[in-house]
Amino acid sequence: MEAINQQIAQIEGKVQQLLERYHKVVAEKEALQQQLREAKATTQEQAQRITDLEEKVRTLQIARGATSDVSDEKTALKLKINEYIREIDKCIAMLNT
Repeated sequence: MEAINQQIAQIEGKVQQLLERYHKVVAEKEALQQQLREAKATTQEQAQRITDLEEKVRTLQIARGATSDVSDEKTALKLKINEYIREIDKCIAMLNT
């Protein structure tokens, strides 16, 4: 009978250890999920900032091209304006559907 009680006590101890490990793992998982959410938010903010900066660069390039007398730059500017017009036309078409 003593051996059975001893085995039960060992099993209960191991179950207790497993429960403690489980709770630690759950807490760690929650912390990692929070870090992941924060990292995703930061990534989205950085991606938006990159997009904004790229648009500013394009705008500056166009503005620089508009004041230039070089025919290649004028041609590039006209192509860019035509591209913008096509994009606007697509947006209008999508709004109308």
